[in-house]
Amino acid sequence: MNANIETTHRSYILITPAKNEELNIEKLIFSVMNQTLKPLLWLIIDDGSTDSTPEIIHKAELEHEWVTSITLNEKPRDVHKHYVEICNNGFRNIIDIAASRGLDFNYIGVVDADIILENTFFENLITEFEKNSSLGIASGAVTYIDENGNEEIEYVKNDEPVGAMRLWNIECFNETNGYYSSYAPDSVSNVLALLNGWEVKLFYHIKAIHLRKTRTAEGVYNGYKLMAVSDYYRNYHPLFLILKSLSILIKRPLIGISYIHGLIYCISNHIEKIDDVGVKNYYYTKTLSDIKKIVFYSKSVSLGETN
Repeated sequence: MNANIETTHRSYILITPAKNEELNIEKLIFSVMNQTLKPLLWLIIDDGSTDSTPEIIHKAELEHEWVTSITLNEKPRDVHKHYVEICNNGFRNIIDIAASRGLDFNYIGVVDADIILENTFFENLITEFEKNSSLGIASGAVTYIDENGNEEIEYVKNDEPVGAMRLWNIECFNETNGYYSSYAPDSVSNVLALLNGWEVKLFYHIKAIHLRKTRTAEGVYNGYKLMAVSDYYRNYHPLFLILKSLSILIKRPLIGISYIHGLIYCISNHIEKIDDVGVKNYYYTKTLSDIKKIVFYSKSVSLGETN
């Protein structure tokens, strides 16, 4: 296979949403610039930043022709539905830009602004796609560096791809329309892929450092309150929600209270559940199955990590 064909076959485009990330985004930019397999095109979406994020992005644009950006009007930080709007806006724009430049690609991805990628991150992910033609979505593992400088890996139940840095096979992306407008868009996109016959996978040997702990961008309390809203919205079985509340409450009382606060908010405000019937039935059936495992088999089920 000649170099040009191989490059096209392994080509990907990438988006990054960013809001007030001056402390982190230079580290991400450096790690993308040092990828052994660089994106054909990278679109950074500045979500109305009020710090020096726009200047940092502009500098990267001037230095690399395959980096571009768009700027949105300032809005409050929101890691759920507004995040989906930003990403889908970015996906539409980057696909149009790629078409205008005559770029062909097999994969499309998203990486958050508070991530540092290992140099072989995307090359290794694409290698996994090449091994398995049924793989629709893949991500690496989220790692953190603790106060002692030790690496800590965030393990995810069912090894499903996380949202902070992932790739879609473009066919899977087109079939599932990217991110569904919902809470927990990464989890919902995984389910949509599964329902369309694709496989989804997180690969622990492919690593990226997350500079913020999951669910801490809006504070830990609000993060777990929003987790409850997400679980309710995706149609978790009511008994599972109760058991999960109790589990978190016993282990971490303040966090448990925030989770219960989120459920009360949903009930009192008559929050509508996801309108995709397939996804709704998937989560109801899945959490009902987890309840049966707890009741009838007494297996240890990590209630805090269901996706």
